[in-house]
Amino acid sequence: DDDDDDDGQTTDEPAWVQDRYIGDEYDQPSFDRSQDVSVLYAEQEGGYTYVGLTRRTVTNDPQDREITPGDDDEYMLWALGKDDQFKIHFEKGYTKVNWYSGSTNDSDYSVIILVHGVVMIAAWLLLAALSAGLVRYSKSLFGDLWLPAHITIAVLAIVLCVIGFILGVVGVSVNDRSHFAQYHTIVGLLLTVSALLQPILASIFRFPGLSGVIMKKAPSLNIGVMLQHRWFGWLLIIFAFINIGTGLHLYTT
Repeated sequence: DDDDDDDGQTTDEPAWVQDRYIGDEYDQPSFDRSQDVSVLYAEQEGGYTYVGLTRRTVTNDPQDREITPGDDDEYMLWALGKDDQFKIHFEKGYTKVNWYSGSTNDSDYSVIILVHGVVMIAAWLLLAALSAGLVRYSKSLFGDLWLPAHITIAVLAIVLCVIGFILGVVGVSVNDRSHFAQYHTIVGLLLTVSALLQPILASIFRFPGLSGVIMKKAPSLNIGVMLQHRWFGWLLIIFAFINIGTGLHLYTT
């Protein structure tokens, strides 16, 4: 292993690999006296480290198992530390690997995250934007029906948003990654909470009887909440558009 190089250039720093094994107890992997793994190549480019490894399919080492053409995909755990020392890691995950062919398979994680993205796009780019657009442009066309239509579509958008949020959390958990550790996930949490608060505040100030009392005692408060509901709603949609863009970037990379 070697230090990160974020300048986008390939580095000639040497890389090293250790052959370790885990015994019957859950403990730190032990150093194998027979080091049967070696480095084929290693390079760093664009902030990523690429290392190619090789090992004989049959090593005659009691700590190793034979690798055969008929092997099924197996889970490979990975962990990332803050330096080159073999100690506690701060990021971890897994993938499926066919040890004979070298192919990997992240289908479990990828499918969940893909569905998460599709649901969020439907919630924000389609339903939320349509609901807000009805208020802004369709009152004259639909008459009194604009409000039920706005509420129905907005509720559907919020339901999909919550479903998409849950899928995102499940996807991160399945891949055993850290929750809310980057911009996309933090903003996603804030957007979901804010989307749930929007109809609650509007309902309180539109509730029959209560809204009349508020209008008499604090008319400016009622007007302020309604303005907040309108413009904050559009602000949420704009941030959702941006966050969907960051999510697509994360998925493709």
